[in-house]
Parts: sequence; structure tokens; C-alpha cells
Amino acid sequence: MKILLSIIVILVLVVCAYFAYLSMNETAPDTSLIDGKLRPCPSTPNCVSSETTGEKFIEPFKATADLQLGDLWDSTIKRIVEQGGNIQTQEDDYVWATFQSSLFKFTDDVELRRDNEANIIHVRSGSRSGKSDLGVNRKRVEALRVK
Repeated sequence: MKILLSIIVILVLVVCAYFAYLSMNETAPDTSLIDGKLRPCPSTPNCVSSETTGEKFIEPFKATADLQLGDLWDSTIKRIVEQGGNIQTQEDDYVWATFQSSLFKFTDDVELRRDNEANIIHVRSGSRSGKSDLGVNRKRVEALRVK
């Protein structure tokens, strides 16, 4: 019984060390717009974007008669900060923010692009490392969506 318990403890420590290693070796992505659009999601399932198709697609934030685009932009940025995001870049029509997971300090990048012509805000949220995010990025974007 002691041997089994020791093996389990060692495995847990190895897994924790691996995740700590991954979080320490994350590098910030090039978050610049590509041809005026948010950068595409990687092939891994840990990203959502309103400027893609398929499983990774998520609806952009849409202005309404009650909530004009400028107010929607400001309130979305405010919600990012309220939910623990750190604004890294803020321009007139572009925002890049980061979020960190509480346990292993993994970093997720959230980007917004205001499209004045379409009266919407495009959004992208993706993890820097790993393959699966267990739906965290999709849930984050939905939590940022102004109701």
C-alpha cells in the first residue's frame, strides 16, 4: 500500500512540475493584426475567434440600438479588467489583454478588433500552451459578452 501511495505522489509531482515548466516557458505571441484582421487560431482546440469558421467560431459582439458601438467597446474593455484581465495594448480599434489561470499560471490572450463599418467587435481568445483548454476560452468570451 505504501508503494502505491508513493507512486501516486511521485506521479502527481511530475505532472505538477511539467505544468509549471510549460507555464514558465510561454512566450508572448505576435498580436498584431494580419491584413486588418485578428490572427487565426492554431490547429489546437484551445482557441475561439469571431473571424474564423467551424468549431472555433464564436459570435462577435454586436452593437444594438440600446448599446452603441463606442459604449459596447468601453464596457467590454471594462469587463476584461473586472474579470482579471491585464490590458497589454489598447488602441482606438484594437485591444490585447492577458488572463492567467490561478493554479499553474497559464496565460491566455484575448484580442478585440472594433469593426466600425459592420458595427461589431471581433474577438479572439486563445491559450498560449497546451492543446485543450476544457472550453475556458469560449466561456471567457461569453462572460465578456454584454447582455
